[in-house]
Amino acid sequence: MEKVKKVTLSGMLFAIGLILPFFIGQIPAVGKMLLPMHIPVLICGQILGWQYGLAVGFLLPLVRSVLFGMPVLYPNAIAMAFEMGTYGLVAGWLYSHAKWQRTKERYEEPGGNVDYKRFEQEVLVPLKKCETVFYRPYYPPKWSFLETAEIAPCRVNIVEGTYSCHERLEAYYDLKVFLTIDPIEQIQRIEKRNGSEKAVEFQKKWIPLEELYFEKCRTRSRCDVCFTMCDEM
Repeated sequence: MEKVKKVTLSGMLFAIGLILPFFIGQIPAVGKMLLPMHIPVLICGQILGWQYGLAVGFLLPLVRSVLFGMPVLYPNAIAMAFEMGTYGLVAGWLYSHAKWQRTKERYEEPGGNVDYKRFEQEVLVPLKKCETVFYRPYYPPKWSFLETAEIAPCRVNIVEGTYSCHERLEAYYDLKVFLTIDPIEQIQRIEKRNGSEKAVEFQKKWIPLEELYFEKCRTRSRCDVCFTMCDEM
């Protein structure tokens, strides 16, 4: 389903790229400045991924040349195919690896080191509507997204994670549970999962951010049920 959606959107952007020059090109100075065929290619790369941006960018000038004779197939359309394909690829790759949200101000915001807006729109809003979720897992080691995961809604949906009870997200939940772990046990689990070097990074950077978030947002007191490691469950 997600692939069909992406193919459909890329087809729409492709069609826009075919007809947009007819409107903007009526004013030559504006057409040369805005580059109307490039706009949908850049948008395609950013919202659908570099693969679709590359495909749309490469095919668009060739197909337009065959259908309308503009741009001229050789050498213009062929050269533009490589140019616009590169634009679509680079735009998609840069957007997926962007660090523009990771500012000092964002890190100083309690819970600001997680993209809660994206999680709300991609996961919680569809779940609230009992719709299928199309979620892009984020992979920190490569600063990029993994392949989109398709998740069908169930009668009971469990959302877990340090920042899952962020103030912006809590209204979506029927029950909020807070689990506390012993700090030593926490580090041991991180070492087992990520290695000793990453455990040190967690101690110096990520755990302090988590504790700041818990304190400033009063996460524990806003949960319905609280457990610790030693609680009998």
